[in-house]
Parts: sequence; structure tokens; C-alpha cells
Amino acid sequence: MLSKTFKNQRDSILELTLLPNNQLEGYFTTAVASKECQQIIGQRKPITGLWTGNALTFSVVYEQCGSIYSVVGNFDQEKNHIDVIGLINHQSDDATGKDCGSRYITHDSYNSIN
Repeated sequence: MLSKTFKNQRDSILELTLLPNNQLEGYFTTAVASKECQQIIGQRKPITGLWTGNALTFSVVYEQCGSIYSVVGNFDQEKNHIDVIGLINHQSDDATGKDCGSRYITHDSYNSIN
């Protein structure tokens, strides 16, 4: 079992525990948010996900903002760095029309801080 804490270039914190059954758990604390949802900054939110080899995926639910942050990424060989792509998906009545901005793609790099 591996437990580590990581920080990205925006100062968001990712606390991960890799469990032996390919399950992943931990916490995510964002340092940034949209203008409409500033209240989530600094909130430590639980995450669940999966991992295999150097690949991982997890999601964070921001119920008060009506959004989900889903992440896929890869560790480096020593598991000291994670490169991820994220999708922020907001609730929408018309995701392909007037609310076409309801989805955002992000790219982040996390480095181990412990």
C-alpha cells in the first residue's frame, strides 16, 4: 500500500492511498475554482478511484456547485510525479447548445511533497 501527498502547479493538494485491490482513495483540496463556485477553494473532498501499473483515475463531486471533476493520469516510475488530464463537468439543461461551456478540460502536473 502506498500513501503520498502531491501538489500541482496551482497549489491544489492530492492525497492518495493506493490499495492492493487496484482501488484508490484519498482527498483532493482545490486551490482554484470558477467565479461562480469560489466556496469550494480549500475544501478537502474525498475521492475514490482506480489504479493499475502507473495509470490512475478518480473523481471528485462538488455537489454545492453541481459539478464533478474526473481525472485520468500516469505516475512516473518512482511514483513521485503524476501527469493528469481532468474533465470538469457542470450540470446543464442544454450541454450542446446554450450551455456548451458546461465542460472544461484541464491539464495538471503533481509533484510529491512527502
